[in-house]
Amino acid sequence: MVFLKPDYRRGGSTNPTELADRIIGYISRNPFGIDIQYVLDIGTGNGYLVKRFLSNGMFAYGVDLRNFHQYNLINADVRQLPFKDESFDLVTELFCLADMREIQCLSIDEQRRAIFEVHRVLRGGGVFITVPRTVYALDFFEIKKIYQDDIWGMYRK
Repeated sequence: MVFLKPDYRRGGSTNPTELADRIIGYISRNPFGIDIQYVLDIGTGNGYLVKRFLSNGMFAYGVDLRNFHQYNLINADVRQLPFKDESFDLVTELFCLADMREIQCLSIDEQRRAIFEVHRVLRGGGVFITVPRTVYALDFFEIKKIYQDDIWGMYRK
């Protein structure tokens, strides 16, 4: 499991574009020892991270509640993902779960349902990267310290 939290004294950033670039840089070094081919980004927003994954030769999809008309971006609720079990090697989310809690005021049970869905669509050995980290993922994922920083959480199935 990885824990990352912005250190504003050292100029840490929570800018989604900068975090997406950090994630791409990190996984391009293949620290997990698995071949990452299929990627899902939940709460994808404008799809920036999906586009970055695609440009790096991965099969990537993004889901969000917005109505999309773009390839690989799907209008879907993270609590009911439209994918088969064990479809992805990597699932990412940047502030989606935090927005569920803070903006949409969804209950802990609803947030846990979203994490259950992430776990369901991840392949065995797959990795879930969440920004900011969430303690609810501990109920669904094996605890492994994959990378140490302050704002991310990384969980391995």
